[in-house]
Amino acid sequence: MMEILNRGEGEAGNACISHGRLLIVDDEIDTLRPLCEILEEWGYQVLHATSGKNALEILETEEVDLLVTDLSMPEMNGIELLRTACERDRDLVCIIITAYGTIQRAVDAMSAGAFDFVLKPFDFKMLRSKISRAVEMRKLRDSEAIYRSIVENFQSELICRFLPDGTLNFVNQAFSRSLAKRKQDIVGSTYLSFLCEEDRDRIIGVIASLDPDNPVVRLEYRVKAPFGEIRWQRWTFTAILDGNNQVAVIQAIGSDIHDLKIAEEQLTKKENELRKKMKDLEDFYQTAVSRELRMKELKEEIKELQRELERQKNK
Repeated sequence: MMEILNRGEGEAGNACISHGRLLIVDDEIDTLRPLCEILEEWGYQVLHATSGKNALEILETEEVDLLVTDLSMPEMNGIELLRTACERDRDLVCIIITAYGTIQRAVDAMSAGAFDFVLKPFDFKMLRSKISRAVEMRKLRDSEAIYRSIVENFQSELICRFLPDGTLNFVNQAFSRSLAKRKQDIVGSTYLSFLCEEDRDRIIGVIASLDPDNPVVRLEYRVKAPFGEIRWQRWTFTAILDGNNQVAVIQAIGSDIHDLKIAEEQLTKKENELRKKMKDLEDFYQTAVSRELRMKELKEEIKELQRELERQKNK
């Protein structure tokens, strides 16, 4: 059995979408129905199921922000439902409903991955607070999942974070692959250790210059790749500030531009070679023209001498 409870109209009806989507599971209809109704009044979109099996069927086709399940149910109890649901969606957030006599089992549910538990009969003020925090946790997990996906799967970009002294506290897969090292062998080391000596002082100076007025800097420099190879990379450094407006950590996003740099160098070399050839040709031409002019001058001088000799003979 599945039903979406969304009776709110006007402001309440709009709020249910933004507050979150819940799946409530309880085999006792007398508990399930009023609980769903009050959650809907609080602005949530509510689905409900009367068994763990039914809940899993719903989760196959519906996305929810929070699973709220009774602990004691026939066939599949709340802990079993929690474990199975979280195997399918590791970021799923779950709250367990339990009676006073089964608090220890609720603690066991927390150990199994539940976000929190609530007791019957409900303290609705506490229930509302716990559900609100649980939904926010789901949103946070979703945001982190998106961030992980971008950071880990955006393979062309090298991403790292380090403290102002250069100590690395995060690198992504692309960064670790570029050094042929494991993440755990890189985190804790200094960012500066991967730089070439010729560029190190310049980069230290740039990093030290980051402040609230100058939070972003872009650089191109050489790094030491595995097996002693030197490669060119292009990096953007962004200062992340703390509550006192001081640089707390520096996030850097880079890309390997070695092939591009080599191509540019080769192009520059060819351009220089062509310029030299052009200069040599111009010099040769100028020399040839100068020689041609000089030859003409010599011919004129010779002719003038011949004419002078003829005049002397005729005297």
